Amino acid sequence: MRPLIEADDQGRSERAEHTTADLALHAWLDRDLSWLEFNRRVLSEALDERNPLLERVKFLAIFSSNLDEFFMKRMAVIRPLTEDTSVAAEERRNVISRRRETITSMLAEQAACYTDVIRPELAEHRIHLVDWGDLTVAQRDEASILFDKEISPVLTPLSLDAAHPFPYVSNLSTSWAFRLEDPVSGEEVLVRLKVPRELPQWVRVRAGVEPPERVYVGLEQVIAANAERLFPGMVIRSASLFRVCRDAEVELDEHDNLVSKRALVEREVMQRRFEPVVRLEVQPNADPAMVSELTQRFALISEDVYEMSALLDYTTLFEIAGLEIEPLRYPQWTPLPPVPDVPGAAKLKSRMTTSTGLPSEGGALKHQRFIPSGSACWGMFTVGFWGA
Repeated sequence: MRPLIEADDQGRSERAEHTTADLALHAWLDRDLSWLEFNRRVLSEALDERNPLLERVKFLAIFSSNLDEFFMKRMAVIRPLTEDTSVAAEERRNVISRRRETITSMLAEQAACYTDVIRPELAEHRIHLVDWGDLTVAQRDEASILFDKEISPVLTPLSLDAAHPFPYVSNLSTSWAFRLEDPVSGEEVLVRLKVPRELPQWVRVRAGVEPPERVYVGLEQVIAANAERLFPGMVIRSASLFRVCRDAEVELDEHDNLVSKRALVEREVMQRRFEPVVRLEVQPNADPAMVSELTQRFALISEDVYEMSALLDYTTLFEIAGLEIEPLRYPQWTPLPPVPDVPGAAKLKSRMTTSTGLPSEGGALKHQRFIPSGSACWGMFTVGFWGA
């Protein structure tokens, strides 16, 4: 019987080793994929028909804002240098490729949600997000007058040629790249025109619109439609919209003891404006020559370029989500004052929180009550709040 016992022990040992290997393989979650999967849950809130419409619009914007943060914080960290041919660098490129597959699938889902669901439902509620070609003649004239009065004065075209240094392109900025041609000499020049963030990104037109109808057109489309006024005597051969995302990871040298932490942070924050570009977003059918030139200028590769099939910058939808239309938003929650410490108070607060799904007391009121009580405690030195 001894050989049978030894064989059984050996089988148990092998199964234990196999189980341990499985645990080691699956016990750890990939940091970046976890971040992206969390953002997928944000996108699912935009797809959830149980949420009010404008709240779903806001979730579309939050999804893009979170994705911007992911690129600014993580992509530059895992991205190897272009000239690095080591095994570790190749593994990093494979990791980035897998991240790109996940991101592109979510971007396609976001575009379909906006185009096929959100936009039509907004139109049903008399909020129309239209293209320039959908405007009437009167509405185009109204937008063009607004362009001359308020938009054109803050625009600064910058030439992209050998005679001029390549202009600084700020982080998360949206710009037009116009390819202009001199009809006399036939010379071409590429011009960059930044879409100003200081102005509303959705222009409301009122000509021929009866309340409560609302019609909005994107600021970038108003600029493109009136761009010929900015370049008199030139012919616009192509126009491509692009957006850049720069690395924003702050790296502090802990061994630099001669500089205070505050000075280090201030220096890194100032330097962050000039960090490398990690992503280039373009519209469909963008000028290939323009995309190629920008890719070279920013030292990017093809995997760093993302073609956005609907909106280029969904964070502009925060403006639409902020419309004061109460039926399309979550009901406003009014917090109650703190319940005094009397018998049965804890059970009452628990019942109220369970029935509403929200804390029964307002955070600010609780803090106002807590701080004076804490200051009277001789053993308390500091008070900190998370998520206040």
